[in-house]
Amino acid sequence: MEFRSIFKSTILLKSLITIILLFTVSFLLIQHIVYNKIKEDTLRNIVLTTEITNIKISEIFHDTKLVAEQMEANQDLVDYIREVKTREDIAGHPLYQRVIRTLKDIEMKNPHIYLAWVANESANFYLDNFELISDESFEARNRPWYKPATNSTEAAFSPPYFEYTTNILAISCIKAIRENGRIIGFFSVDISLDFLQPILKEHIIGKNGENILLTDNGTVVYTSENPKNKEMISIANLIPYINSIKEKGKEYEEIEINGKDYYLLYHQMDINNWGVIQLIDKTEVMQPFQKTMATILGIFLVSCLISIIILYVNYFSQRRIQQQLKIEASTDYLTGINNRKYFHERSQQAVKDALEQNRTLSCLMIDIDEFKEINDRYGHDIGDKILKTVAAELRKVIRKNDILCRLGGDEFTILLLDAHRETAQIIANRIIENISRLVVRTKKEYFHFTLSIGISCLQNDDTVESLWKRADQALYRAKTAGRNIVSF
Repeated sequence: MEFRSIFKSTILLKSLITIILLFTVSFLLIQHIVYNKIKEDTLRNIVLTTEITNIKISEIFHDTKLVAEQMEANQDLVDYIREVKTREDIAGHPLYQRVIRTLKDIEMKNPHIYLAWVANESANFYLDNFELISDESFEARNRPWYKPATNSTEAAFSPPYFEYTTNILAISCIKAIRENGRIIGFFSVDISLDFLQPILKEHIIGKNGENILLTDNGTVVYTSENPKNKEMISIANLIPYINSIKEKGKEYEEIEINGKDYYLLYHQMDINNWGVIQLIDKTEVMQPFQKTMATILGIFLVSCLISIIILYVNYFSQRRIQQQLKIEASTDYLTGINNRKYFHERSQQAVKDALEQNRTLSCLMIDIDEFKEINDRYGHDIGDKILKTVAAELRKVIRKNDILCRLGGDEFTILLLDAHRETAQIIANRIIENISRLVVRTKKEYFHFTLSIGISCLQNDDTVESLWKRADQALYRAKTAGRNIVSF
């Protein structure tokens, strides 16, 4: 009896040991799988969050450049710069007050712009709506914005510098104004880097995370930790990792700084080659998971069930977040249609496929006529309503496989797949006709508005850029020909 009892006890002990080992091995295996899955999904969400930060900052730079380019179309500004020859002419010129009002209007209508100004090299003066500088201390050739402006035919961004009058850390988007190949002056709008602080702070990941804005030469101009960094801290120790991300097309690097492990993510902006770095504390990101698994480790019998539940709950919740972030990253927030980034990605492949398969393709560039005047007269609420209305009408007209997006402002574009010239003409005419029938009602009155459309058709040697350029040129011809028409 004693032997049998000992034998049964041994069997029971072995069974218990086997069960414990089975559950322990199962738990460790599930722990490994869950850890890697959560790490993968977490990093995917981090990458999408970084893209959203980059898009928001890029949009500010794109909008700023557009304003700087549009200043050249203001004849008062051009005439003033051309006609002021000496310092004595500056305040006495007939256009002086109108120039001041124009600069002030630019600042009021663009919240991200803190200063708009004009400068003249020959008369040696700088003028904004607050102050006139014409003393000997001002020298255009010595300003940080001079070289980028004179080296470019487009509006160009300066490196960060301390503004001449306010000593605010800023960047300028400057357009050199030329006549007959000679520079007669400069038009510029400035962004205070204080404006970027909320965007960088909004998308910090974790308590120890940090967002950093870099110039194209690797100099820190802003960080979420120290947003007003007047000493321009060098981050030479991060440059090799950034170069590795760019060269190898990686989404992130795992690095160590001061004994701490971090994920480093980097996205570069195409408009001025600046970049956004995000540093995320690895321990902090994965800490909730580790605590959960440590707790589960203490309950052997239910460890597998709890781990499986965590896996599926995490998977589906991360999937929902990921899908939502993808939608936000590719959708125009106002109209709900595709944004410029999405259109650029899709159009590259569409043009490539059309050329390889010898298929037709047409591009429509669409612009709302006199949209600025509508905004000025009726307000931005009505302007936004019109933008939404146009987007909805364009959705009705295009076909299932066509690509529609809002480029920005009042500009839209459509890529018509398998559409030759006649088809594009029919669709464009239908858009013009549908829009012209719409009535916009305000509290006091109602009015109609119109569109102008430029069309280009794919040629054998085309790229996306050349296709866009010809459509944009056709749009310009439609505008100059009287608006509310279609031009090829």
